[in-house]
Amino acid sequence: MERIKIEKIVRAKRKTVRIDAISENSVCIYAPHNVSVQEIEKILLKHKRAIAKILSKAKVKRKFVESEKFPNTGKFYPLKIVENQTVPLIFENGTFRLSGNVKDKRKAFFEWYKARSAEIVSERVSVFSKRCGVEYRSVKITSAESRWGSCSKKGNLNFSYRIAMLPPFAIDYIVVHELCHIIEFNHSKAFYELVEKVLPDYGKSVRYLKENGYLFRL
Repeated sequence: MERIKIEKIVRAKRKTVRIDAISENSVCIYAPHNVSVQEIEKILLKHKRAIAKILSKAKVKRKFVESEKFPNTGKFYPLKIVENQTVPLIFENGTFRLSGNVKDKRKAFFEWYKARSAEIVSERVSVFSKRCGVEYRSVKITSAESRWGSCSKKGNLNFSYRIAMLPPFAIDYIVVHELCHIIEFNHSKAFYELVEKVLPDYGKSVRYLKENGYLFRL
């Protein structure tokens, strides 16, 4: 999980430590006077998975301002507002460049991620469909916020526009996961055995998505 930033520590007459989410990766700590910062950091480390769930419920509040960072294939890059740019948004030399004339900034990012996800998914589905030994009917990029992908009984594959935000190993897992549903339309032991044959270390991706998924939102 990405390092959690302690935005504020509030000391109070209390017996336990309370953790409140402020943003997608920062928290406010309410702690007794006798609990040190080092002890608080140990608590955060010990309960990082539970905290990830708390953070996942915190709505990401994007401001779309200069230097704010946005994800692209697992890494976060700064935003630069530029003038005299003919397209709404481009990614160039490790920087998201957003035209200053764009009114709906979120829509500009959504369209960029959707197009980029389509490119990535198309290539990875082509590769892994052969490895899985399956044929699919169609691939569609959706506006889904609560799930990464889905597969219909007819072999129609759907993937969230957020796919392009993720690191490559997590993208591959999501693609393989949905392709394996064409054979096993469930989450049985047999299903995960199919996934494991293609991606022996898929557990790494499962853990990553559970612990870091909240970071990849608009």
